[in-house]
Amino acid sequence: MSKPKAKATKPVLTDDERAALEERLAKRGALERAAREAKWAATTDEQLLRMRLDESREACDPMLALFLAAAVPMWIDQMKGWDRKRIERTAHELTDTVTSSQGIAAMVDPDARGTERKGDLAKAFNAVAQGLACLAFCPGGIVFGGHHWEVTA
Repeated sequence: MSKPKAKATKPVLTDDERAALEERLAKRGALERAAREAKWAATTDEQLLRMRLDESREACDPMLALFLAAAVPMWIDQMKGWDRKRIERTAHELTDTVTSSQGIAAMVDPDARGTERKGDLAKAFNAVAQGLACLAFCPGGIVFGGHHWEVTA
């Protein structure tokens, strides 16, 4: 015959023990937070940029990144004589193309290829490239697909 199992009881903490535990947890959290802040404070701008580049490279199709590496600088060169207002206006106009294009779906989702109309893919790609070029004129530039584009005055 088997023995009846003893019922498990939860340990009960006294108020003093609970307060001590909460204090230890708060101290541990403060130490972890301080260590995190110290790590980020010691990180240079170059290291942060490298981290952003690596992260963006992983999230982008390699062929798209390759084509953008050629197209975005061409758009930047074409836009260098433009004033800020024209660049802003162009960026706003491009959002409609980028957000509503079936070409964008075809660019990022291989299963959607063939659903776009003739020329949609090229139009969408150029809108993305030109939009990235517009963002390159912003302070700090833009990081996308493992590339960093920045136009300084």
